[in-house]
Amino acid sequence: MRRILWFVLSIFLFAGAGFATVFGAVRGIVHDPQHRPVSDIPVVLKARASEFTLTTRTDDAGQFHFDAVPLGEYTVAVSDSNFTADQQNVAVLSGTAPILHFELRLPTQNETVLVAADAGQTETVTPTTLVDRLQIQETPGAVRTNSLAIITDYVPT
Repeated sequence: MRRILWFVLSIFLFAGAGFATVFGAVRGIVHDPQHRPVSDIPVVLKARASEFTLTTRTDDAGQFHFDAVPLGEYTVAVSDSNFTADQQNVAVLSGTAPILHFELRLPTQNETVLVAADAGQTETVTPTTLVDRLQIQETPGAVRTNSLAIITDYVPT
């Protein structure tokens, strides 16, 4: 009786192991810096230990998914010419579906400005002279600065 019970129990154990899944799924969403979903972005799932690769594109909601992914470690990469490329590592385990979030960033812009001038150009500066209060008081006609005579003395007739 014990052997029959052991036989039945082992059949259920081995049968359960046979039904264990060897696949998982990877899901995710891609959005811009303002957290708006970005559609039609290429997404590549590449195995870290082999050449196994899957490719898809994000839908209108910025979501992507890979179904029936063999168990293992993978790198998920997103890239687009309008944003900087990004990638994340993920481990796919039996019966799991990890959800990844990618925030695409705008590329940094480097700009160089070159300023050049012809050798023939010259700068001219208007000469200036600083005058103090004592020099102003010694100027002829300085005592009459508030009178009409200051204007009439220097106006041609």
